[in-house]
Amino acid sequence: MQAIIFTDVNGSIGLGRAAGAYRIASEFRKRNQKVKVIDFFTSFKLEEIKQLILRHKTKETEWIGFSSTFIAPVGFDAFASRVKIRSALEQATSIGLTYEESKDLFDFIKSLGLQTIVGGMRTKHEFNGVKYLYGPAEDHFFKDFNFNTSQIIWDHDDHIFEREHLPIEIARGCIFKCSFCSYPLNGKKLWDFCKSPKVLKEEMMRNYIDHGTEGYMFSDDTYNDSVEKISKLNDMYKTLPFNLEFSSYARADLIISKPESWDILAESGLKSVFFGIESFNHESAKSIGKGMHPDKVKEGLQWMKEKHPHILISCGFIAGLPYETKESLNSTCDWLESNNYVDSYSFQVLSISPLSKIGIDPVKYGYKFNEQGWYNDNMTAAEAEKIASRSMKNTLNGFTFYNRLRNLNYNPEEVKRLDDSYQEQINSRKYNKIKEYKNAVLSC
Repeated sequence: MQAIIFTDVNGSIGLGRAAGAYRIASEFRKRNQKVKVIDFFTSFKLEEIKQLILRHKTKETEWIGFSSTFIAPVGFDAFASRVKIRSALEQATSIGLTYEESKDLFDFIKSLGLQTIVGGMRTKHEFNGVKYLYGPAEDHFFKDFNFNTSQIIWDHDDHIFEREHLPIEIARGCIFKCSFCSYPLNGKKLWDFCKSPKVLKEEMMRNYIDHGTEGYMFSDDTYNDSVEKISKLNDMYKTLPFNLEFSSYARADLIISKPESWDILAESGLKSVFFGIESFNHESAKSIGKGMHPDKVKEGLQWMKEKHPHILISCGFIAGLPYETKESLNSTCDWLESNNYVDSYSFQVLSISPLSKIGIDPVKYGYKFNEQGWYNDNMTAAEAEKIASRSMKNTLNGFTFYNRLRNLNYNPEEVKRLDDSYQEQINSRKYNKIKEYKNAVLSC
């Protein structure tokens, strides 16, 4: 056993898996090296985690990994407002356990002569002796890695549920360069780091045969970055022996500019989409690289919902962008509360990364900092959070919630009707699924 990797997606409503740990495991498995992935990590007790490490480690084991991207803090409430979620994640001090438990676990791993590696979300506290990986993890392990031909190869010991909706990587990177964004591979050329229909069909067919999988959470920063791309993929989907269901990120302004693409996406099997609108203040939107006038965006959202009402539309906004005022932010909240073209929406307060364009030169964009965070002539970070928090439509049918709720045996029509009042039922179904997984893992 080369390594053991723990992962989870406990920060989301419903049940689903993140691709990262399995993506790394797949590359080792292709090279005939065994890697054990243990999911739903935060549902295991500390002593159970130690047991699993002792049970699966061999003389070949070199490291224990933790994929922290979607691991939320202890006591985290996935049904809380998106603003509170972002704040909680930024204040996280461990990888799902308490600080004391995390230190205990890392000391235990060290006592076994093994390296601890944490990849994904940067936590507030960095533990001594732990190696942290940032950016694509494959680059740290494999010199010959080729994303365009890579696939996630699910192993029998991954304990995939029957007909489970799974993550699948379509492309990496983004052809755009938004000012607030610091993700790697931004500004790529079209078709760079994008898989061919042939590669994706092979992966989808294997999952369909092995697990009955017909639904996916697409990993692609901008799935609709070209009509040619989504058309070619749609042609492939038509050859599948099942009706594909998927959710994805996309750009609303590209659909509005190329309306034929909305029909292609609907025909492809799009069930839930997330649009990063960011702001309905025109100057704010232009400052980050989104120049379409907000009125046209609003009209476009109405047209999309009327044209294909079965597609769940989720929109994200950033409170505190350049030129955004308290008045314009309140106006955005008013519009969202009074219209039904958007099924769910969420706010995040601007987080200024030192690697983003804004972070590299914050003065140019009008930002200063004090002990409470950023501020500008229009508002403080605290004021932005207060306004954003007043208008939160926490319906559960946004983006990958669709797939995660389908994994709890809700049908598509039921997913559309779910809201916060179903919290107890959703959590009960999720607990039973995880209990089934835990029993399988602990009994191996």
